[in-house]
Amino acid sequence: MLPLRRSLFLVLLSLAGLSSLSFGQATMQRQQRLNAILATPITGPDLAAMTGLNLVGEIPGLAISLQQPLGMDPELFQRILSVLDDSSLTTIAEPDPRVMVPESDGCAFTGQVGVQQCTIGFVSGGGVGEPCEGVNLASNFGLGPIIQTELTMQPVVAVLDSGIEPNLPTISNALLNPGFDHVLDQAGGFEMANGEDEDNDGLIDEALGHGTHVATTILSLSPDALILPLRVVDAEGIGFGFDVAEGILTAITEGVDMINLSLSMNQPSELVNLLITLALSNGIEVYAAAGNTGSEGVLFPASFSGSSTSNAMIPANMPNAVIGVAAVNSDFARSSFSSFGDEVDLCGLGTRVCAMIPTGELQAWQGTSMACATATGVAALLRSRLPAKFVQPIGELMIETAQSVDAENPDMAGLLGAGAFDAQAAFAAAQR
Repeated sequence: MLPLRRSLFLVLLSLAGLSSLSFGQATMQRQQRLNAILATPITGPDLAAMTGLNLVGEIPGLAISLQQPLGMDPELFQRILSVLDDSSLTTIAEPDPRVMVPESDGCAFTGQVGVQQCTIGFVSGGGVGEPCEGVNLASNFGLGPIIQTELTMQPVVAVLDSGIEPNLPTISNALLNPGFDHVLDQAGGFEMANGEDEDNDGLIDEALGHGTHVATTILSLSPDALILPLRVVDAEGIGFGFDVAEGILTAITEGVDMINLSLSMNQPSELVNLLITLALSNGIEVYAAAGNTGSEGVLFPASFSGSSTSNAMIPANMPNAVIGVAAVNSDFARSSFSSFGDEVDLCGLGTRVCAMIPTGELQAWQGTSMACATATGVAALLRSRLPAKFVQPIGELMIETAQSVDAENPDMAGLLGAGAFDAQAAFAAAQR
């Protein structure tokens, strides 16, 4: 069967104007990847052999990730992508989008959508936030009375990020299991530095500690939650959409209640769209950072809007689907770095958020990553304390009971979602 399929593919390449799979002139450009969502059963090695691309990853029967080999002409790669997209072997082939934690890319303050602003936590390699010993984040939100009520369930939160530091007692005592590293395809979703500037931005391992800070933010707000750590970006804060898709699938398989995505992509991904839709259809709530562009335009996956073929799978009680979280300060003014727009659902505290870094030190970091984590943490707390008979998604409850921030942001009315979440109001509403 393979020779026949390869022959068909070569014919398609010929129709696209390619006489062969010549690798052309060597290029110094970064190797590109593509995701192929399958229409017919085919294995990753077979598809790699047909296209001349390198196999990177495979979700059997669903999707395959392929990479441009060293020396392949970028134009040839783009033509292969186009032909593969039109092939009967796939429902769609797409460029595999780069993934970034919103605080780690470029330190650019241009105000352009897609350009993430750095924050103090990541300007020179992580672990450089302001110390905040003795700060209790739960107290900032007045969560004590809720925490003191009866525990009704132990929610499981999947943290798709740079990994966690497993030796911190705060985390080690709250792990569902060691998780998985989808960057290196190995067990254990743990933070991992290599001391190299792999993205040539002049910073070394600048996202190290990001996942740990996010996870401990969630746990400080929801002390009875369990964390499933899934590493989908490296210590530079860089990853690929395929790894995020794999992480979401792992989260679904492990039966989590919530997924925290304190990350963004340089373009939407149909594969990630599909996996998010599958998570939502399983009743899993998804929270995502709006992005740190400082301008209008929410980044993906916070801007998730489904697709014409998958929207029917999203439960009717999740009309907002992915909960996109923008950042505000303690006075409810939009944080200057936070993206805003129609796709924002909620605002969370994104400035001076105190949580742990891998050394165990408490540091105040800022970013929509932190805002997203505060929203997820409060959602997990509410889920852990509300009666089992309360089945409405917590994110939707938080949107319904949010405090408007239009008065504090008069020039952005309607662009910061329902406003800042109000844990007490949500808890009270659920008791009625």
